[in-house]
Amino acid sequence: RSYIFDSAGAMLAVAPRGLEPLGPHQHPGVESELVQKTAHGQPGLFLEDLEDAVGTKLLGASVWDSRHLLGSGVEIEEREVFELYDEVKRAILASLFAVSVLCLSLLFLLNNARRRMTRGIDLTRARLESTIAERTAALAELNHDLRRESEQRMRHAWELERIRGELEEANHKLAELASTD
Repeated sequence: RSYIFDSAGAMLAVAPRGLEPLGPHQHPGVESELVQKTAHGQPGLFLEDLEDAVGTKLLGASVWDSRHLLGSGVEIEEREVFELYDEVKRAILASLFAVSVLCLSLLFLLNNARRRMTRGIDLTRARLESTIAERTAALAELNHDLRRESEQRMRHAWELERIRGELEEANHKLAELASTD
């Protein structure tokens, strides 16, 4: 509300949305604490301890023109002033809550993906270890067979060497016998 008033506190114009002059018989008494304080020489900014007749908390400002003996004041409900602030605060808190929920959801999804990847890596590692164990066992068996076969060949080679030696000796004896006859 906006006011224009005289030194007695009588309203000359009141407007909720724009100043409208009051008629000659419409001079209500002092309705506002702001008007009362300004008419008694205390104009200024009223940021606390200002209430209307119903007890609604107000914020206001007033000036006094001593040359024309007129005062002008503006009042607004404290609730109206902070309504936008509260709305923005609620929107910010809602946004923060939504971002928190999104972050927690993302963390949950990433954790599930990490668990699945770890499980996949563990299964792959187990299969690889199993394959390595199977191939190592097969190689050990082949190595054993190769050693056994190598030992057999060595025995056969020694046996052949021994037999060749015996044959040479037998041939030598036969040649001696044949030359003595």
